[in-house]
Amino acid sequence: MDEKPFVKSKTQRLFSLGKTVLKAGGKYALAQGKIKTEKIIHDANNKLIEKKETLAQIKAATELISALGNMKGAAMKLGQMLSITDDLLLSKEVTDLFKVLQKETSYMPKAQVDEVFLSNFSKIPSELFKNFEYKAIAAASIGQVHKAQLHSGEFVAIKIQYPDIEDVIRNDLKNIDHLKNLVGIIIPDHPKIDPIIEELKRSLIEECNYIRERENIIEFKSMLKDDFPKILIPSTYEDYCTKKVLTMDYMTGATFDETLDWSKKDREEISKLYYHYYLYTVFHKRLFHSDPQHGNFLFNKDEMILLDFGSTMKLEKEFIDKYISTIKSVFEKDYEVFKFHMIDFGIFKKEVAEEQLIKFYQLFHEYIAPYSEDGSFPVQDVNPFKSFLDFAISVPFKHRGVPHKNFVLLDRANIGMYMKLKKWGADIDWVSPRKKYLYK
Repeated sequence: MDEKPFVKSKTQRLFSLGKTVLKAGGKYALAQGKIKTEKIIHDANNKLIEKKETLAQIKAATELISALGNMKGAAMKLGQMLSITDDLLLSKEVTDLFKVLQKETSYMPKAQVDEVFLSNFSKIPSELFKNFEYKAIAAASIGQVHKAQLHSGEFVAIKIQYPDIEDVIRNDLKNIDHLKNLVGIIIPDHPKIDPIIEELKRSLIEECNYIRERENIIEFKSMLKDDFPKILIPSTYEDYCTKKVLTMDYMTGATFDETLDWSKKDREEISKLYYHYYLYTVFHKRLFHSDPQHGNFLFNKDEMILLDFGSTMKLEKEFIDKYISTIKSVFEKDYEVFKFHMIDFGIFKKEVAEEQLIKFYQLFHEYIAPYSEDGSFPVQDVNPFKSFLDFAISVPFKHRGVPHKNFVLLDRANIGMYMKLKKWGADIDWVSPRKKYLYK
């Protein structure tokens, strides 16, 4: 990571965001123009054409990464959301570029770090801590993390927010067309993303309140301590916490990418733990961790460490009961119940053609039915999310509804779970945990 001052000027950020969209879009269009010329010559070679499309996305993504990493805020969060999809929606080459936004972005210089501490504690770090590392160990969309040592000896991780980041995010989100264009450059045929932008706005503003995040940490620790003792959550230090600063235990473990080199036995243990934890929190407790990017997790063989609780969601019982009913309708081949929930949830309008709903149901059944089989087996080597995206694009705009607000974060969490289990490639008993946590 490089040291760069955080830019909070509204005018400068608007200019930078607009310039980034223009440059990235220009590079994509230029590369696409070359592709169209080549298509005339290589029309029979679809793989070559597809590769050239990937190259066009790479040129655009490369331009975006540097700018988003320096800008932080809503634009960077959008990039991080793209990074968890791996090769589900984009090529591996493109998502590998976006993964940089999970861990290798710029961090604030010493003067701005001191500014944050002075405004929150009227002291600079050297007056508060026995030791403090000014070089951040991680930097994200609303803040960065530093390692320090308390005078009592404990090593801690300290999350500090970028100056005036809440106002910055509100201003960024006023430039909603630019944010839509960022997605449009990378996924030109994406369906309507207004619900994603709205949820992004809600969750990012909530994440700016570290007092709320500390409360989330305490609640999750209490919820998981008895049933999931191998899921570790850092403790916090109230005297060193404010709305803009959060101090917690410094914890270490393997990154998600490092776990991919573990033995199959170890990957199966962590897969089982993650799958049970996910079903337990979403369906049994209806309170779940909704930011599944890999950087928010560490692992120690049969233990999992959760690090970031800025984005969590509490689901209403009525919603989750209907959600479970939808899942059961697919497993039990009950099309009428499935149809009712798709319209009730707002996925489709009542006017949608019957053949479209049947096609959607068949698509769901094709991908979900295998996981109703007894026994242990890995995630299927298929890409359901690309198929669902293609289907969504094929449905006439006038027949698409506005999905229930819970779906944005829940879908994001589902993708995070799916990608981790798929990458671990471990054999999993899918049915027993589902019976335990969904059908109680």
